[in-house]
Amino acid sequence: MSSGPWRPYDPEMAKEICEIIANSPDGLDKILASDKRFPCNAVFYRWRAENEDFARIYVQAKQNQLDCLVNQVLAKGLDKSDDQIIQPDGRITPNSASVQRDRLYADTVKWYASKLAPRLYGDRQIVEQHTTHSLHEKDLAELEQVKKVYKKDL
Repeated sequence: MSSGPWRPYDPEMAKEICEIIANSPDGLDKILASDKRFPCNAVFYRWRAENEDFARIYVQAKQNQLDCLVNQVLAKGLDKSDDQIIQPDGRITPNSASVQRDRLYADTVKWYASKLAPRLYGDRQIVEQHTTHSLHEKDLAELEQVKKVYKKDL
């Protein structure tokens, strides 16, 4: 985790950090620690809490990062290069570690995506409602009166 002193909000630096977030699968800790110019996590979160424009830019950066992660999962799903191992005797065996790692990565990204963008990546929820209607004797009496009025008009 990056550890730096408190500093005033710097819109140019904030924009630079958000551009890196949008184009990187790395987490915020790693991104902030990657450059000594960047603030520590506490300062970053304070900037975000105190500046509506920065908060909006950050949300957009995280959405772009999410799209980047989802695209990586799709690419990994199509990449079959690590799925098999050629043994020294020439036999081809499945690389279960690679398959399991890719499955875990995909499941993690799906979970993360469903939390950050539930409308886009969340599970579809179907809400069913079952109701029963019952008429009370008073209602039935009123219904009979309405029927009689309509019969007279015919």
